[in-house]
Amino acid sequence: NCESLQQKLPGKRSHKTLASGGAPANCRPSCISFAILTLTAKFFFPLNVYTSSNLDTEPIPFDAPELAILICNSNVKHELSSSEYPVRRRQCQEALELMGLNSYRDATLEHLKALENANELLVRRARHVITEIERTKAAAEALKAKDFTKMGQLMTESHKSLSEDFDVSCYELDLLVEATVATRGVLGSRMTGGGFGGCTVTLVQRAALADVVKEMDTIYSRKTGGKYRARFYLAQPGNGARPIELGEYLR
Repeated sequence: NCESLQQKLPGKRSHKTLASGGAPANCRPSCISFAILTLTAKFFFPLNVYTSSNLDTEPIPFDAPELAILICNSNVKHELSSSEYPVRRRQCQEALELMGLNSYRDATLEHLKALENANELLVRRARHVITEIERTKAAAEALKAKDFTKMGQLMTESHKSLSEDFDVSCYELDLLVEATVATRGVLGSRMTGGGFGGCTVTLVQRAALADVVKEMDTIYSRKTGGKYRARFYLAQPGNGARPIELGEYLR
Protein backbone atom coordinates (compact mmCIF):
# COMPACT_ATOMS: atom_id res chain seq x y z
CA ASN A 1 0.00 0.00 0.00
CA CYS A 2 1.12 3.54 -0.65
CA GLU A 3 0.03 6.43 1.56
CA SER A 4 0.27 9.98 0.26
CA LEU A 5 2.36 12.24 2.50
CA GLN A 6 1.51 15.37 0.55
CA GLN A 7 -1.17 16.42 3.02
CA LYS A 8 1.48 16.57 5.75
CA LEU A 9 3.41 19.33 3.99
CA PRO A 10 2.41 22.92 4.82
CA GLY A 11 0.62 24.74 2.04
CA LYS A 12 -0.21 21.61 0.03
CA ARG A 13 -3.69 20.44 -0.85
CA SER A 14 -4.87 17.30 0.88
CA HIS A 15 -4.78 13.90 -0.79
CA LYS A 16 -6.54 10.84 0.48
CA THR A 17 -4.67 7.72 1.46
CA LEU A 18 -4.01 5.58 -1.60
CA ALA A 19 -4.37 1.82 -1.68
CA SER A 20 -1.94 -0.11 -3.82
CA GLY A 21 -4.33 -0.07 -6.76
CA GLY A 22 -4.79 3.70 -6.50
CA ALA A 23 -1.17 4.75 -6.72
CA PRO A 24 -0.11 6.74 -9.79
CA ALA A 25 1.42 4.84 -12.67
CA ASN A 26 4.92 6.10 -11.86
CA CYS A 27 4.69 4.99 -8.21
CA ARG A 28 5.61 1.35 -7.68
CA PRO A 29 5.71 0.92 -3.89
CA SER A 30 6.14 -2.84 -4.02
CA CYS A 31 9.13 -2.69 -6.35
CA ILE A 32 12.23 -1.70 -4.42
CA SER A 33 14.44 -3.54 -6.80
CA PHE A 34 18.04 -4.04 -7.55
CA ALA A 35 18.36 -6.17 -10.67
CA ILE A 36 16.74 -9.07 -8.81
CA LEU A 37 15.59 -7.88 -5.41
CA THR A 38 11.94 -7.13 -4.70
CA LEU A 39 10.16 -6.10 -1.51
CA THR A 40 7.02 -8.11 -0.95
CA ALA A 41 5.02 -8.75 2.22
CA LYS A 42 7.43 -8.50 5.14
CA PHE A 43 10.31 -10.01 3.22
CA PHE A 44 12.78 -9.26 0.48
CA PHE A 45 12.75 -12.08 -2.08
CA PRO A 46 15.94 -12.14 -4.16
CA LEU A 47 16.05 -14.57 -7.06
CA ASN A 48 18.78 -17.16 -6.76
CA VAL A 49 21.59 -15.71 -8.90
CA TYR A 50 24.07 -18.50 -8.30
CA THR A 51 22.77 -20.85 -11.02
CA SER A 52 21.57 -20.22 -14.54
CA SER A 53 18.48 -22.42 -14.33
CA ASN A 54 17.19 -22.20 -10.76
CA LEU A 55 14.62 -19.48 -10.11
CA ASP A 56 13.92 -20.43 -6.50
CA THR A 57 13.47 -17.61 -4.02
CA GLU A 58 14.67 -17.19 -0.46
CA PRO A 59 12.58 -15.12 1.97
CA ILE A 60 14.69 -12.65 3.94
CA PRO A 61 12.95 -10.86 6.84
CA PHE A 62 12.73 -7.08 6.67
CA ASP A 63 11.72 -6.22 10.21
CA ALA A 64 12.71 -2.63 10.93
CA PRO A 65 9.86 -0.59 12.45
CA GLU A 66 12.27 2.30 13.01
CA LEU A 67 12.70 2.69 9.24
CA ALA A 68 10.36 3.96 6.54
CA ILE A 69 10.27 3.35 2.79
CA LEU A 70 9.64 6.63 1.02
CA ILE A 71 8.55 6.83 -2.62
CA CYS A 72 9.07 10.16 -4.37
CA ASN A 73 7.39 10.73 -7.73
CA SER A 74 9.45 13.19 -9.77
CA ASN A 75 6.42 13.80 -12.03
CA VAL A 76 8.75 13.45 -15.02
CA LYS A 77 7.13 11.09 -17.52
CA HIS A 78 8.96 8.02 -18.85
CA GLU A 79 9.50 9.50 -22.30
CA LEU A 80 12.33 7.20 -23.45
CA SER A 81 12.00 3.99 -21.47
CA SER A 82 10.09 1.98 -24.09
CA SER A 83 12.54 2.78 -26.90
CA GLU A 84 15.81 2.70 -24.96
CA TYR A 85 15.46 -0.57 -23.08
CA PRO A 86 15.65 -2.77 -26.22
CA VAL A 87 18.85 -0.88 -27.03
CA ARG A 88 20.27 -1.67 -23.58
CA ARG A 89 19.32 -5.30 -24.04
CA ARG A 90 21.19 -5.53 -27.34
CA GLN A 91 24.23 -3.74 -25.93
CA CYS A 92 24.40 -6.08 -22.93
CA GLN A 93 24.08 -9.14 -25.16
CA GLU A 94 26.81 -7.89 -27.49
CA ALA A 95 29.16 -7.30 -24.56
CA LEU A 96 28.38 -10.75 -23.15
CA GLU A 97 29.25 -12.42 -26.45
CA LEU A 98 32.52 -10.46 -26.72
CA MET A 99 33.44 -11.70 -23.23
CA GLY A 100 32.80 -15.27 -24.40
CA LEU A 101 30.11 -15.96 -21.81
CA ASN A 102 26.56 -17.29 -21.90
CA SER A 103 25.30 -15.58 -18.76
CA TYR A 104 26.18 -12.53 -16.68
CA ARG A 105 25.92 -14.80 -13.64
CA ASP A 106 29.32 -16.12 -14.67
CA ALA A 107 30.85 -12.68 -15.29
CA THR A 108 33.28 -10.80 -13.06
CA LEU A 109 34.97 -7.44 -13.49
CA GLU A 110 38.02 -9.33 -14.77
CA HIS A 111 36.02 -10.32 -17.84
CA LEU A 112 35.79 -6.64 -18.82
CA LYS A 113 39.39 -6.91 -20.04
CA ALA A 114 38.01 -8.76 -23.06
CA LEU A 115 36.24 -5.52 -23.99
CA GLU A 116 39.34 -3.31 -23.98
CA ASN A 117 39.10 -2.83 -27.76
CA ALA A 118 35.32 -2.53 -27.76
CA ASN A 119 33.16 0.56 -27.64
CA GLU A 120 33.36 2.19 -24.19
CA LEU A 121 29.56 2.11 -24.12
CA LEU A 122 29.60 -1.70 -24.06
CA VAL A 123 32.09 -1.67 -21.19
CA ARG A 124 29.81 0.56 -19.12
CA ARG A 125 26.71 -1.51 -19.86
CA ALA A 126 28.43 -4.76 -18.88
CA ARG A 127 29.98 -3.18 -15.78
CA HIS A 128 26.55 -2.11 -14.57
CA VAL A 129 25.06 -5.58 -14.90
CA ILE A 130 28.05 -7.30 -13.25
CA THR A 131 28.22 -4.90 -10.32
CA GLU A 132 24.43 -4.84 -9.89
CA ILE A 133 24.38 -8.61 -9.46
CA GLU A 134 27.10 -8.30 -6.82
CA ARG A 135 25.20 -5.49 -5.08
CA THR A 136 22.10 -7.67 -4.99
CA LYS A 137 23.98 -10.48 -3.27
CA ALA A 138 25.50 -8.00 -0.83
CA ALA A 139 22.09 -6.44 -0.15
CA ALA A 140 20.64 -9.85 0.72
CA GLU A 141 23.45 -10.44 3.20
CA ALA A 142 23.04 -6.94 4.67
CA LEU A 143 19.33 -7.56 5.24
CA LYS A 144 20.01 -10.90 6.90
CA ALA A 145 22.44 -9.14 9.24
CA LYS A 146 20.04 -6.19 9.74
CA ASP A 147 22.81 -3.92 8.50
CA PHE A 148 20.52 -1.25 7.09
CA THR A 149 23.34 1.27 6.80
CA LYS A 150 25.01 -1.07 4.33
CA MET A 151 21.70 -1.65 2.57
CA GLY A 152 21.25 2.09 2.10
CA GLN A 153 24.79 2.47 0.80
CA LEU A 154 24.14 -0.25 -1.78
CA MET A 155 20.94 1.47 -2.91
CA THR A 156 22.82 4.72 -3.54
CA GLU A 157 25.63 2.89 -5.35
CA SER A 158 23.00 1.19 -7.49
CA HIS A 159 21.59 4.55 -8.55
CA LYS A 160 25.04 5.86 -9.44
CA SER A 161 25.59 2.84 -11.68
CA LEU A 162 22.15 3.14 -13.28
CA SER A 163 22.85 6.80 -13.99
CA GLU A 164 26.48 6.69 -15.13
CA ASP A 165 26.95 3.21 -16.60
CA PHE A 166 23.46 2.18 -17.73
CA ASP A 167 22.26 5.70 -18.65
CA VAL A 168 18.63 5.19 -17.63
CA SER A 169 18.29 8.05 -15.15
CA CYS A 170 17.66 11.73 -15.86
CA TYR A 171 18.57 15.09 -14.33
CA GLU A 172 15.50 15.18 -12.09
CA LEU A 173 16.01 11.67 -10.67
CA ASP A 174 19.70 12.38 -10.06
CA LEU A 175 18.72 15.63 -8.35
CA LEU A 176 16.25 13.86 -6.06
CA VAL A 177 18.77 11.18 -5.04
CA GLU A 178 21.54 13.74 -4.49
CA ALA A 179 19.30 15.94 -2.33
CA THR A 180 17.92 12.97 -0.43
CA VAL A 181 21.17 11.28 0.57
CA ALA A 182 22.52 14.63 1.80
CA THR A 183 19.62 14.90 4.28
CA ARG A 184 19.97 13.77 7.89
CA GLY A 185 18.20 10.49 8.61
CA VAL A 186 18.47 9.04 5.09
CA LEU A 187 20.28 5.71 4.69
CA GLY A 188 20.13 5.44 0.91
CA SER A 189 18.15 6.25 -2.22
CA ARG A 190 17.86 5.18 -5.85
CA MET A 191 15.62 5.41 -8.89
CA THR A 192 13.07 2.64 -9.34
CA GLY A 193 10.95 1.46 -12.23
CA GLY A 194 11.66 2.07 -15.90
CA GLY A 195 13.91 5.10 -15.52
CA PHE A 196 14.05 8.30 -17.61
CA GLY A 197 11.64 9.79 -15.08
CA GLY A 198 9.23 8.31 -12.58
CA CYS A 199 10.09 7.57 -8.96
CA THR A 200 12.88 7.23 -6.46
CA VAL A 201 12.77 4.96 -3.42
CA THR A 202 14.47 5.94 -0.18
CA LEU A 203 15.30 4.12 3.03
CA VAL A 204 14.93 6.64 5.86
CA GLN A 205 14.73 6.78 9.62
CA ARG A 206 11.03 7.05 10.46
CA ALA A 207 11.69 9.77 13.04
CA ALA A 208 13.25 11.96 10.32
CA LEU A 209 10.54 11.35 7.71
CA ALA A 210 8.76 14.72 7.93
CA ASP A 211 12.02 16.69 7.76
CA VAL A 212 13.27 14.61 4.82
CA VAL A 213 10.06 15.16 2.83
CA LYS A 214 10.13 18.90 3.50
CA GLU A 215 13.79 19.20 2.49
CA MET A 216 13.34 17.15 -0.69
CA ASP A 217 10.23 19.09 -1.68
CA THR A 218 11.95 22.45 -1.20
CA ILE A 219 15.18 21.58 -3.02
CA TYR A 220 13.47 19.81 -5.93
CA SER A 221 11.05 22.65 -6.58
CA ARG A 222 13.81 25.26 -6.40
CA LYS A 223 16.33 23.45 -8.61
CA THR A 224 13.77 22.60 -11.28
CA GLY A 225 12.65 26.23 -11.37
CA GLY A 226 9.17 25.27 -10.22
CA LYS A 227 8.61 23.18 -13.36
CA TYR A 228 8.10 20.02 -11.32
CA ARG A 229 6.66 19.40 -7.87
CA ALA A 230 7.43 16.08 -6.27
CA ARG A 231 4.75 13.83 -4.79
CA PHE A 232 5.59 11.71 -1.76
CA TYR A 233 4.22 8.35 -0.64
CA LEU A 234 4.92 6.20 2.36
CA ALA A 235 5.13 2.62 1.11
CA GLN A 236 3.92 -0.33 3.14
CA PRO A 237 5.02 -3.88 2.31
CA GLY A 238 2.41 -5.85 0.39
CA ASN A 239 2.10 -9.44 -0.76
CA GLY A 240 2.69 -8.73 -4.44
CA ALA A 241 1.38 -10.93 -7.27
CA ARG A 242 0.12 -14.28 -5.98
CA PRO A 243 -2.75 -16.76 -6.44
CA ILE A 244 -5.83 -15.77 -4.44
CA GLU A 245 -8.98 -17.62 -3.48
CA LEU A 246 -11.97 -15.83 -5.00
CA GLY A 247 -14.17 -17.19 -2.25
CA GLU A 248 -12.73 -14.78 0.28
CA TYR A 249 -13.97 -11.86 -1.86
CA LEU A 250 -17.37 -13.37 -2.75
CA ARG A 251 -18.62 -14.12 0.74
